[in-house]
Amino acid sequence: MLWVDGVIAVPTIGLQLEPYLGTATDFAERIRPILAEALRRGAEIKTEGGLFGVNFELTNGYTIKLDHNNVVVEFGYPVQIHHERGGFAAFKYPISTTPFTTLLEGVVDMIVEVLQRLDQPNRKLHRFGLVATCGLDPAALPPGVAKFVEHVGSPWERRKTKVKVDVTAYLTESGDVRDRCHHKYSMDEDGENPTQLQLDWQRLWGKLAAPETLLSLPRGRDKLVSAVQEHARAAVEYFELFGMGGLKYGGE
Repeated sequence: MLWVDGVIAVPTIGLQLEPYLGTATDFAERIRPILAEALRRGAEIKTEGGLFGVNFELTNGYTIKLDHNNVVVEFGYPVQIHHERGGFAAFKYPISTTPFTTLLEGVVDMIVEVLQRLDQPNRKLHRFGLVATCGLDPAALPPGVAKFVEHVGSPWERRKTKVKVDVTAYLTESGDVRDRCHHKYSMDEDGENPTQLQLDWQRLWGKLAAPETLLSLPRGRDKLVSAVQEHARAAVEYFELFGMGGLKYGGE
């Protein structure tokens, strides 16, 4: 089992594309069948945005974010709000969670459907990103995360009560294709926020200002699914490498 499937972790997929000067109304009209199906299945939709960008937050856990450059689909566990006696609000979180890789399958399907509904096959891709946002038990960190935290805190021999780290590193570079990952880790023994790790893996093609260097989106659902799955698989492979201690640290 992958370590991301053994913790509370949720996925986000984001694509940065060639600019498209559509309006929020245009975006909403193009993906209207997706929103209508969500409503038919009992979901509620909260809409936020401006003239050139819009977010659709569905109570089934999915959020779709669209603007002139980006197409993003994220999953988050719905939080139910109950009003108790006295008018106080109580937040109810899910008792059980779904493995990250299972949630990822749903996010892949959703972003492919969004891309198809946008129906802009000639737009080119500059960046693919997969984010894993993980809630962790500080007493039972995945081995690679524990090594990372130990390495960051190595100058100080005694216990660390607060850690906040943000590291962006390039992983591979081949011609116009580059892979990188943003690593964000935070822990505060005295704070209310839980220990959290966010891994934001990205694959970039060419330069946004030079469209001829970008990746053309494949046509057809099957090819589109295959392409998104390929990049997502590369991201998950790196998450596993990082989380299980496959990176080398000083002194090893």
